Amino acid sequence: QVIIYIHNNPVHHGFCSHPHEYRWSSYHSCISDKTTKLKRDTVLEWFDCKENFKASHYNTTAGNTDLEEFLEVETHSY
Repeated sequence: QVIIYIHNNPVHHGFCSHPHEYRWSSYHSCISDKTTKLKRDTVLEWFDCKENFKASHYNTTAGNTDLEEFLEVETHSY
């Protein structure tokens, strides 16, 4: 949930409609085959595979409020 929450911050704030549209997102490093310092294999293992990683980012609204409460993050409606 935390990975999805982070990747969806630009979506939440209206910069884009999907994390893949935000050029500075680590989402790109996760789905790319290019060399990266990101621990891509570890992240993808948390989602079981790259396809599940991508699919989980399409169901983004579920659980965000619970995560914000857990992290004690104040939610805003802009």
